[in-house]
Amino acid sequence: MGLAACAPAVVGAYKNWKEAKHDAAVKRAEQALAQGADFIPWQEELVPEMEEEGASEAENEKVEQDFADLRRLALQAEVGPRPAEFNNQLLSIVARENERWNKPASQDNFVRALGDANAVGPAAAGTRPWLSLGPGTARSSYNGTYYKSIDSGRPTQIRVKPGDPKTVYLATSGGGLWKATDFGQYPTWLPLTDNLGSLAIGALDIDPNNPATVFIGLGDAFDRQGGGIVKSTDEGATWGAPIVLAATHPVDGKPTATNNVRDIKVDPTNSSNILVATDDGFYRSTDGGATFGLIDLPNTAATGPVREATWALTYLGTTGGQSQWLVSGVYACPGGLPPTPASGTQNSSLGVAACASNPAVGNYGDFWKSTDSGATWVSVRASGALTAALTAGGAGEVGRMQIAGNAAPNPGNAVVYAQASTIIDSGSAGNATAAILKSTDGGASWTVVGTKATAMANPTSGADCKTLDIGHNQSYYNLAIAVDPGNSNNVLIGGNLCGARTRNGGATWENVAHWLPQGGGGLTADGFLPYVHADWHTATIIRTSAGAVAFAGTDGGLFASYNLFDVTSPATVAWQFPDVGLVTQLPYAVGSGDPVYGTGSVVFTGLQDNGTRFRLVDDESFVFDFDLQNWDQIIGGDGIGNAVANDSRGQNPVYWASVQSSWRFCVPRLRDCSRPTRLENGVEKSNWRAFTTSFPAGDGIPFLVRYGALNDDNGSVVANSSLNVYRIRVDPLNETPVFTRMTPAGFTVAGSVRGTRGNGPIVSPYSYTVDGVPARIYGVPLSSGGSAIIIDKGNAVNVINAATAVTVGTDQIGFIQAVTVPRNPASLGGTDVKQTWLVASAGAVTLANTVVPDSVGHLYKTTDAGQTWVPFHGNGTGFDLPNVPIWSVKYDPSDLTDSTIYVATEIGLYRTVDGGKTWARYGQGLPMVRTYDVVISSNGGLVRVATYGRGIWEIHPESEPASAPSTGDWDGNGVIDYFDLQAMATRLGTTPATGPSAGLAFSNSLFYSNTLDLTGSPTTIEEADLSALVAKFGSTP
Repeated sequence: MGLAACAPAVVGAYKNWKEAKHDAAVKRAEQALAQGADFIPWQEELVPEMEEEGASEAENEKVEQDFADLRRLALQAEVGPRPAEFNNQLLSIVARENERWNKPASQDNFVRALGDANAVGPAAAGTRPWLSLGPGTARSSYNGTYYKSIDSGRPTQIRVKPGDPKTVYLATSGGGLWKATDFGQYPTWLPLTDNLGSLAIGALDIDPNNPATVFIGLGDAFDRQGGGIVKSTDEGATWGAPIVLAATHPVDGKPTATNNVRDIKVDPTNSSNILVATDDGFYRSTDGGATFGLIDLPNTAATGPVREATWALTYLGTTGGQSQWLVSGVYACPGGLPPTPASGTQNSSLGVAACASNPAVGNYGDFWKSTDSGATWVSVRASGALTAALTAGGAGEVGRMQIAGNAAPNPGNAVVYAQASTIIDSGSAGNATAAILKSTDGGASWTVVGTKATAMANPTSGADCKTLDIGHNQSYYNLAIAVDPGNSNNVLIGGNLCGARTRNGGATWENVAHWLPQGGGGLTADGFLPYVHADWHTATIIRTSAGAVAFAGTDGGLFASYNLFDVTSPATVAWQFPDVGLVTQLPYAVGSGDPVYGTGSVVFTGLQDNGTRFRLVDDESFVFDFDLQNWDQIIGGDGIGNAVANDSRGQNPVYWASVQSSWRFCVPRLRDCSRPTRLENGVEKSNWRAFTTSFPAGDGIPFLVRYGALNDDNGSVVANSSLNVYRIRVDPLNETPVFTRMTPAGFTVAGSVRGTRGNGPIVSPYSYTVDGVPARIYGVPLSSGGSAIIIDKGNAVNVINAATAVTVGTDQIGFIQAVTVPRNPASLGGTDVKQTWLVASAGAVTLANTVVPDSVGHLYKTTDAGQTWVPFHGNGTGFDLPNVPIWSVKYDPSDLTDSTIYVATEIGLYRTVDGGKTWARYGQGLPMVRTYDVVISSNGGLVRVATYGRGIWEIHPESEPASAPSTGDWDGNGVIDYFDLQAMATRLGTTPATGPSAGLAFSNSLFYSNTLDLTGSPTTIEEADLSALVAKFGSTP
């Protein structure tokens, strides 16, 4: 019997049980991180349920809802601590790498170092451009129901150029700063910070007195870290050097550790006065941003002298030549150093937990007010005004608060609103929206104009948005508020699933947006609410000659409304999606087809809170007028791991995807995998099948799902659970998964049980003979510096655990992200493939919490099964790998000498063509961006990467000009056959000059391939090449 047929009490009990499981998962993850772990023991009972037969559509939609708190903790475990020292070092490294690789070619940026014959040359760096594949738009989306949407990545702040409403700046959490000078429904967006080194922008402001001056703050409060200020004086065309925010804190005499900037405000009356809110303190500049000093805000008697994390600033007005300000923030726990420790485990600066040192205190929120341009401040909480307002209004205690208001000629009359979250709310299994507060005297006193129990004037038919608790259990994460500068009674707020407005100063509130209105949850008495993506983070309202224009930034990008406060019926509020061309999505992996198998046009990816998206290759009429970077959403929630597993004949591939903590697959021979569902006997069914298996006690699917494709006869993959690795294939007769556990005893390194982590198992593209038996080999990253390889002999398996954790000298390395194995161990100086592999780390620090030294780096080799470790970042001739975190390592399967290796790093893709002696940043035009995943076609001719904040990119190495006559073996199978002949016939007349260009966003064209240039001169695929190939037909290359 389906749940919908059960008694309401039973359904309610089941819902409470699921929430309790979620809460248990959060607590278990926090405990693991608090103990310094780089691994979270996800367990079977924490796996999200599949769609429930008989449940309502609204309930099934929630199966594909993301979980911001679990994602935050999973990423903390994967990334590890990022201290300010590392963030500063990273920006210096990026400046050096820009100088080396991003100069114009005329400046000879590939000059050999010191005349060394082994130094890298132009061929290693490559001259081919990277092509941005998007996602840049969408035709439709699916998340339990179909709906129209055009989404992008998560904005953090929105600013409009003073005096020019057509010029809009958008700061994003991973894609950098973007600008449009023709803002409208389909603006032309331009990225401004691709080579800055940190594309995590947490704050943004424009000097109202000189709009050419733009400030950005580095670091996102919930994800990527940064911690500096960068200034442009030419509207973002160029940028100055980052300014580090650092000081000795007067509370404890120790250095501050600013990792993210949350708000910046330039004083409208004095451009030299700049105020900055950060996760570890409040900063001020009085010299136009040349230098910044820490200002210790006053504390309350209850907290005692502690640090503060600050969130948001609002300008109240100016009197007597002094501007007045209000800033919101939260206190550190008593003794907290600082509000967010380097490990990031307590998250005090988010206001999400009571303090272990004094549970009665918690991370209380506060307002501080300044009447002297930000030089000195007073605490509103210390005055008793905040507590009095909360008590009188029936609201509980508050943590994080987002504020917005309008300045007044008399700052004492300024109207300010605050959207406040609880410190923690057991009834919400997290942080609820505690209250909406209002001040009409510049923040001196406050009243509560709404609590989490306040009813909406137009409640949704579903449970999503019936009250003002629109932040639900993750109000620390999704708060947004803006006030109409033309009417202080008009306010927009946003939360988890809905946005709301008041037009009467908070007396009543109305829903004006819903994340999935067509699913039924967004139905109100006067109709369906308009769509705006879930998880609001920022909002801005401006006034033009036509009226108010509202902007909202959510996990799904940018939205704009021109009638938000004009229409009486909230259902008639219209939101536009001005996101076409904003390539700011946050992919974790890329599922890529292979041109050798005839699947080269297939690309799909898993995105943070934007599901799994599939790039369309036909029926593109909807987007041809706008952009060719069209990807439809086929699965909702947090899309994570993806893979295309080709079979050996290219006729029966299997596509693998995921939602957080869940595996899914689609068989394109049986289903249209570019579409979410199909009708079968009148019943709508998913084309992407969810599946799981029975796990050993204490085991389960990790939040960050990963796959490794075998490309065998069955379209199989290997995937990791928390403690094991499984080989999975699909039974073609009944379309069900078949599991083989590869690790009957799990993993043990140096006597300790280890969990899987990082990129999960990486499948070596080669076939081996081990102990006289055909075998495949998989590399597995493990917790606490561990690693292992699995030798899969079909009916027998050998698991070889490293003898020790990765240790170089006295530095023990953690946060292992990738393990890969060469074709021939001799290429790494080894003699036994069972003892020889490479290990990459994404850690910024060693396990002793010191920044990883340059001499140690992030890539290592062992030739004795982990008894000893040696850095593998170059030969020291000037072209070593930069000392930055590494996310993936792959051998080029077409290079049987093991000379060509690709490394996906924190700042892009690097390549060696000499077996690791020297390295070069590969290709032209890829942003300096975290590159999570790299997929290389079997012939080495196509490389695709997933970049966290700048979408999916591809490059065609084989379109480089031939440096010598080639063999003609285009598909790399060791024989000149029909496929090579066909490849040449379709490329006759092509040259490197007609290859892929940087402006191309769609890559189904057939480019010049140097593997087919048999004569080498001229570099053209011509009749002479065809004749030479025909003469070799049927032979080995």
